Amino acid sequence: MLNIITKQLDKNITKKDKIPQCICVDPKDVESMVKIMTKSKDKEITIYDYVIADNIKSKQLISVRDHINKTGSNILLGQQKLFNIDFIDMSNVYTYDKASIIATCIGENNIQKADYPCMFLCNISTIARALSFTSIKAYLYKP
Repeated sequence: MLNIITKQLDKNITKKDKIPQCICVDPKDVESMVKIMTKSKDKEITIYDYVIADNIKSKQLISVRDHINKTGSNILLGQQKLFNIDFIDMSNVYTYDKASIIATCIGENNIQKADYPCMFLCNISTIARALSFTSIKAYLYKP
């Protein structure tokens, strides 16, 4: 299993946090994410992103079942030739359990009107889907 953590979360955690060993990625850098993901022989990925919400307790790991992209962009724009695609079906992207939530990806926008606002989970999961990962798990974490 490939474990990925966003640089936004990685820079805010310590060894005391309950996040497994992960590869840190810049979720805005398509080329580096593609390079890391294509090197993986395993087609299962787990993604960890920063949840930015006052209603979430620190040190809480939250399973994601879906996301809404409110970053203002799509990571695939201008990348269609790289993936040889025009459209990616993002329905039923995540492998999840009953208690999972719907995350709202806000990027660097300062909107916190969502129940579970996160940074760039949508970018990583979209690239993973474009690269035909068979299992995508995602978690939000508040350090």
